[in-house]
Amino acid sequence: MLIRRMQRPRLALLLVATIYAMVATVTRAPIWTHRPELMAAGLLFDLTLTSVFVLWWLGGFESRDLLRAGMGVVAIGFNAATILFPDNGLTASPVFVSLAVATRFGVVTLVAWAVADASRYRRALIDAGVPAREALTQALQAKLKLGVAAPWVASELSVIGFAMTGWRQEAPKDDRCFTAYREGGAFVLTGALGVLVAIETVLIHLLVAPYSDGVAWILTATSIYSLLWLVADVQALRLRPVRVDDDKIDITVGIRWQVVVDRALIESVDRSGQEPRSGHRNLCRPLFETVHIQLRAPVEATGPMGIRASMRSIGLSIDDPEGFIRALSNRA
Repeated sequence: MLIRRMQRPRLALLLVATIYAMVATVTRAPIWTHRPELMAAGLLFDLTLTSVFVLWWLGGFESRDLLRAGMGVVAIGFNAATILFPDNGLTASPVFVSLAVATRFGVVTLVAWAVADASRYRRALIDAGVPAREALTQALQAKLKLGVAAPWVASELSVIGFAMTGWRQEAPKDDRCFTAYREGGAFVLTGALGVLVAIETVLIHLLVAPYSDGVAWILTATSIYSLLWLVADVQALRLRPVRVDDDKIDITVGIRWQVVVDRALIESVDRSGQEPRSGHRNLCRPLFETVHIQLRAPVEATGPMGIRASMRSIGLSIDDPEGFIRALSNRA
């Protein structure tokens, strides 16, 4: 009954975690002091081979996925052994050290191969017309088996990618592309927020540090990430404008929202000023919207941290609203 309720890979990983917890408990029990080297050998067997057997027996992994998961578990097992019994003669033996190095090298190789495979798959999806972040999410799900965590990981990778790269890349210059940040002052607003966050970071660190260095640095790291997020959003606004194609509109608003709207779903496009209907969302908030798109049916947008939101009415802060409306009216 339990196996029916839980997915088999998750149940297998839960049992592996249970094995690790039991091993950690044994190393702190009185029996450990009698024959520590013999006990260490048996516990290392459980941390590695027994755990791999559990993955094979209950996990239901395909051969390729089982190899990756098994190598990862073995490498973690060797690392756990050095932590749980560091002064034991087993962990200092040449055989143990050689096996530990070999498994770590194998894991690094498998991870590098999987990342390269996911990158190729992502590029193929983008070439097929899938939006960039959605393509990254699908690649993480299909090749790295991240499951429900894939949208969140894709969102965080987008933050790092935009914040760290592309500063010499020119923004697209095409009559199909429409920016959504100049007239609303997005860069000025982001700069002001960045200054406030920087000042707040210093003040909070100075106030909290006398009581707890750890908490102070955690808060500081959170603020630094917030600054990184603001920088990435500005970069994404610059490099990924709203694009009007013959059959769809690719709406990307920084690293906040991304949605592809089929042109056949558009009921009307006009300057903002009318009272929004139900299901309305201004994707450029906190900027004022200049264009209102009413749809015949709801569409689903991908937001920060991989969240999904359904909407039937979309507001955008397009810098050239008249040109945007004209582009949608003129293209078949």
